[in-house]
Amino acid sequence: MADIENISRETAKEKIFSKIFDPYNPKHLETLFEQYKILVDNGLHLAERFEASNNFFITTNGFVFSVIGFFINHLSLDKNFSVKLLVATLLLVGLSLTLSWMRVIDSYKKTSILNNMIAQVIEEKLPTAVLTFKFFSESEEKTKKRSNPVIHLEASIPRLFIFSYLAVSIIAVFLFINSSRRAAFL
Repeated sequence: MADIENISRETAKEKIFSKIFDPYNPKHLETLFEQYKILVDNGLHLAERFEASNNFFITTNGFVFSVIGFFINHLSLDKNFSVKLLVATLLLVGLSLTLSWMRVIDSYKKTSILNNMIAQVIEEKLPTAVLTFKFFSESEEKTKKRSNPVIHLEASIPRLFIFSYLAVSIIAVFLFINSSRRAAFL
């Protein structure tokens, strides 16, 4: 599959419009408009699914992190190896979960870019180009350094969890070593 970010608008036009497309044929325009409506609707559902997946990953990571915190808090009191193994496993699960989350965000970004490009190409054949206008308005805002902070926040939350899991891993190793040394002296 081609890299979505490297597909040009001209290539998209060639692939989207068949040789038999006639912009003066009302039936072709009607079909094109129906496809456009499906595409816009798909974009809305894509955003809803992305929001739902973000909620899932935030909730799951929060739960895993809370369980890890609970066990680490009680780790110095417990000399049971199985608790230490459980914490290590939960840390790996949390890291894996967060890396998956980052892949979902990247996939959503690529799908959204492709969806917007297809909509813009189709809008060239329609009387109005609302999404194209919106896209270029947002692009101008980004060049004025007023980009949407929510998008950056959504992308940075998984990085924050990865940093937290790594920090807790270091703390847990330190606690494991200290509890082993303390047990050796007793």
